[in-house]
Amino acid sequence: MNEEKNYAIQPLCRLLQVTRSAYYSWRDHPTSDRERENQRLAQSIRQIHQAHPDMGYRRIRDELYGRYGLSVSDKRVL
Repeated sequence: MNEEKNYAIQPLCRLLQVTRSAYYSWRDHPTSDRERENQRLAQSIRQIHQAHPDMGYRRIRDELYGRYGLSVSDKRVL
């Protein structure tokens, strides 16, 4: 379910102390390769954690390497 809300930008930017130009710059920037990679990695981590909620980040990292062939650091998994 994807609902689109139409809020006035100016008051929201004032509330968050962000300029309108910064908001539009953020909104319109293309997703980088690293961001897409992080999204895929996060999805894999969620799947592992749902299947094995007792696993810590080190074991999840080992699972990522063993099952998916992904070599990532402890901190990135954490």
